[in-house]
Amino acid sequence: MARHSVEFEPLGLSNAAQFLSLAFSNFRDERLTIVLTMAWYFLRNLNLPNVGIMIRCREMSVLDGSRRFLGNCLLTSSALYDSDMTWLDWPPSGDSGLLARLVRDWPLRHRLVAVRINRPLGEETRPDDLHYAGCVPGSDGADDLYIYFFFPRRDLPRGAGTLRYRLRPYRPPNISACFLAARCEGEVIACSGYFSTSFWKGIGWGSWGALHKGYIRKNLILDLMRDAEGRIHASGCKYFCVETTDAVEFRFARRIYEISGLKCIVEIPHFYRSAYGQSGGTTYYIFQREARAHPGGILT
Repeated sequence: MARHSVEFEPLGLSNAAQFLSLAFSNFRDERLTIVLTMAWYFLRNLNLPNVGIMIRCREMSVLDGSRRFLGNCLLTSSALYDSDMTWLDWPPSGDSGLLARLVRDWPLRHRLVAVRINRPLGEETRPDDLHYAGCVPGSDGADDLYIYFFFPRRDLPRGAGTLRYRLRPYRPPNISACFLAARCEGEVIACSGYFSTSFWKGIGWGSWGALHKGYIRKNLILDLMRDAEGRIHASGCKYFCVETTDAVEFRFARRIYEISGLKCIVEIPHFYRSAYGQSGGTTYYIFQREARAHPGGILT
């Protein structure tokens, strides 16, 4: 397929149905996530206030059984996953003893907690049940995030733990996003997107890249990735990242990432509560490389 025969246009009401159809066909088990993402995108373009569809942030004050204050941390999740998992930002100067208590006696009802911290935890201070997942480089060394995770104990009766908490709304991270539809001879044959957020400094993320079954070609897939990466580089982000899972149906995508020079930097097993259909995908991966300009690879 000639490169000039494919043209990108911004996602809008005129092509939203075709965009959704392509995304649904390529991500069959993520339809609710896709719908919520599109709802957030259109609401944001109308300058309506954030209601936590994509991302919500809260400050958690940790208290002991006597309601004595022990420390603060930030919890970040979304409307879709908030009851299942959360990201926990632990301050670099935070008390490692308190972190160990949270791992042992998590006061909320999450199944999974992923911890982000700006320094690696030494083996002597890291709790046994807090597992290392990888490191996400930021725009400079000071922004590097070391990722850990743990699965809170579910065998304790509700309220039986020694820790208490107070939650307060916290200003959510900024998000900038763009979704595009690719046309060939008047037909939408692909969709693509990218976003950046202050939650991951210096990183641009590829999002919802999908192709019509009749146009699946390795070169076209690589062109779509180059286009997203080129736009991310032009926006000033240092790194290009994609999220994926170990689902069987995404094995070709993972291979494309590797061919393109992206490396897996984070792996969290059992990140997703249920597998993707019959494919068994529950592990969460982040693939990354330094964003590069692609003046010859950006489709017009």
